[in-house]
Amino acid sequence: MVYEDSEEKDLTLAELRPRILPRGANLTTDLSTWPRWALFTKIYAAIADTPATDPASFHGSNMAVLRQVFGMPRARIAIGKLKTKLSNWGKTIHPDKVQHMSSRVVRLAKLTYYALKYKVETYARLTNPHSPDPDVAPVAADYPAYGSDAFAALAGTTLDAFTQPDPEDEDRFRAILNFKTTNGHYSGDTRHTQRHTDTKTGIVGYRK
Repeated sequence: MVYEDSEEKDLTLAELRPRILPRGANLTTDLSTWPRWALFTKIYAAIADTPATDPASFHGSNMAVLRQVFGMPRARIAIGKLKTKLSNWGKTIHPDKVQHMSSRVVRLAKLTYYALKYKVETYARLTNPHSPDPDVAPVAADYPAYGSDAFAALAGTTLDAFTQPDPEDEDRFRAILNFKTTNGHYSGDTRHTQRHTDTKTGIVGYRK
């Protein structure tokens, strides 16, 4: 898969399923049906992967995690850039923006936004002691892996509510790895593309 920030990652079928658009998905209603959903599940995963081994990972002083979640592997970290990214992402994942969406989307968006906000606030405090006090630090136990039973339980739903294939549609989800478009192969990159549903497989993809 190619993410919005141009990073590429190989996903297993199990990892891919929660990111696949369901057949007949309405792109205007739920964030999980938007092309940008893959970016936010990636950010959440980066946040959730580290707390168990590094309790300080939520703090802005952890530069490795800060760079990873804000997509700045080599760029100079500046508080202005962090605030701009948070503001832009907040237009999509701020709790007020997703409150009408599915419970799994609400939980992932809310926890991702608050973790990012805490990172920005604590980094700002490091660079300027007079910056406002950060909010309460996120709790690692609130960040189980997306798509897990624990995440579903905390979201007040079940795994059946996630984007899962019907048993008879297993081939649909395997086929997405090799889904062909008129301009080549499907890579998961949705930038500058148009949504397209393959009439034979029912797979929702994006073509240039």
